[in-house]
Amino acid sequence: MTILQMWLGVGVPAIVLALALLYGRSPVRTLLAYVVLLAAFGVMTTVDRGSGAVLGGFIALLYAAGRGGQAERGATNTSTIAVPDEVRRPARGGPPPA
Repeated sequence: MTILQMWLGVGVPAIVLALALLYGRSPVRTLLAYVVLLAAFGVMTTVDRGSGAVLGGFIALLYAAGRGGQAERGATNTSTIAVPDEVRRPARGGPPPA
């Protein structure tokens, strides 16, 4: 198989599936997304090391962005997800938000 065939058959579907699983804050789905990405990383690395490195970099960027880390385990009030942090947690002693 060529590199293009591997990306179209394994890489792109794995990334799309992982991003769909990462939508939301479920720890089980996040873990499953990383399992899918690591499996794709293994398959891609056996065919082409450069493609495996690109996919591995994508995995590292997702984890560095906080997906699946300790921030995911914190309690989240789902009714205030779209509210800015300044409104949800105002600074002490500052003027109230307008």
